[in-house]
Amino acid sequence: ILADRKLSEDSSLARMVLDCDGDESKSLEGKEELPAQKGRISGIIPALCAIDICPQILNQLDSWTAQDRYQASNTLLTLLNMAKGELVPMIKEILTSLVKHMTDMEDPAFKTICLNLESIGKLLPPEAWLEQVFKSLESQAEGSHSSWLSGLEKMLQGSMSIVEKKELVRKQFAPRFRRTISLSDDRPSRFYARSCLQSLLAHFEGSPRLEDVPVSDVFWSLLQLHSKVETRDEFEKLEKVVSKLGSIMQQFELESGAEGKSGTAQSLASDVVYNHQFMSALRRVLHPHTKVEEVDFENDSEQTRLLVTLLRRAATVVHHYLPAVMPLLTKACGSVDNDPRTRIHILSLLLQLLNSSRRSSWNSHASQIVERIVLPNMVWRSGDTALTIRHTAIKILARIFQQVSERKCRQDIARHLGKSLEVLETCLDDDDARVRLIMAQGVFTPLFDPVLDELQLSKLYPKLTDRLDDSDDSVRIATTSALRALICCALPPAEAFDRTGQAFTYIVKHSLIHLDDSETKICDAVFEFLRSVSFYNPKVFVELVADARSRHTT
Repeated sequence: ILADRKLSEDSSLARMVLDCDGDESKSLEGKEELPAQKGRISGIIPALCAIDICPQILNQLDSWTAQDRYQASNTLLTLLNMAKGELVPMIKEILTSLVKHMTDMEDPAFKTICLNLESIGKLLPPEAWLEQVFKSLESQAEGSHSSWLSGLEKMLQGSMSIVEKKELVRKQFAPRFRRTISLSDDRPSRFYARSCLQSLLAHFEGSPRLEDVPVSDVFWSLLQLHSKVETRDEFEKLEKVVSKLGSIMQQFELESGAEGKSGTAQSLASDVVYNHQFMSALRRVLHPHTKVEEVDFENDSEQTRLLVTLLRRAATVVHHYLPAVMPLLTKACGSVDNDPRTRIHILSLLLQLLNSSRRSSWNSHASQIVERIVLPNMVWRSGDTALTIRHTAIKILARIFQQVSERKCRQDIARHLGKSLEVLETCLDDDDARVRLIMAQGVFTPLFDPVLDELQLSKLYPKLTDRLDDSDDSVRIATTSALRALICCALPPAEAFDRTGQAFTYIVKHSLIHLDDSETKICDAVFEFLRSVSFYNPKVFVELVADARSRHTT
């Protein structure tokens, strides 16, 4: 090539350059030439023929033979090291030619092509190659994004000056990269986008000022990637990048909101990011809406996916922002017409908050959660999705009874449930044994309180007693605890509520039948229950037990 160009008159110099072709270790940059030769190579090559040579090298890089591509990639690497900034006018053609080969990792020229991209990042000004990368990403179809993102990753790895271009990174790179992420849904693009963010953050480790780090845009890009994650492995790798961002932020001693919590260094670093960025990210998710009522949860959309992702990923710190979050949870789950997947995710998040949060007081929110979130989702509907929603809602209700300590708050919850006894009875007869067990063990046992009136109790005790005949032994044992709570805590005195002894007779008579059950644990549970409630109406109790013994045959 050189022999056909402007250096043809200097055949010795041409031979020196061509000797480098095919062996990157013989790059002229590291070759021990005579001083006169060094001056000629560093001056003549860039000034006279870099632009002329480059197109022919790129043509050879597209050759169908692996040997030609390998030789061309090595020649281009040599030219990049000699010409440096002189090749900026050719950056579009160079990147286009290199990036198209990033899809074939088995190509013998692949490693050298990667070295070319790293050299571009190292030797050329970042504004030149960043602009071309984003123009290509924004103009090409989604299927081409992964190759350009992989090329960008290599250039970021090689760049030494990008951290010095603070304004370029904060005002151009980070926002445009964030917009690009929203356009790519395929897994290879997500993989390389994550790698690009990781390479970018590596440059900011030890940065003297937090303002120099594009925290907001990087976090938003990671949140967008999180909303499209499909596998556990992908999720864990993304969380490592989030924790890397958190580690950088920890250098500035930001308030993490994780004091007193145990966990790994990675999880604590992630908490720093989510705590610091939660409210700004929430406002960005809700944009352009300013009111929760304007958000559409009836259909699955990018906005709802981002909202669910933000809430689930920030679950460890969300309890600090309950006043802002509760209206969203209520709006998302309060209507059965909303998207089922969104409701499942939000209910799971609420359950996770109730299980893990030790700081926030749920007393002020419990009544609203039960009335506007739990009860609407406990209504029976057919299908597996409806069962998942119903099961999660009942688990939330049981957990609320465990979390709430104030008596007045528990009474408010009992009033709401007392108005929806039909829903409770339906769940008590559910086909799924898990639902019946939670209802008997986690709902009815702590529910019974003097706030239930006589009519409600009259409707409830037959349904609950019938669960002693349940097909699942765990449900039967749990029912004895619920009946004990009913008689000991909820029923008014016998002379006021059960003057005829009808209710007590019904419960005890059905319980005595199970004293000769084939399962010893059932017999023991029923016996303990009967012994603990015998005080309620001793006269009726003795009569029923004596009658049962007279008819007992074993």
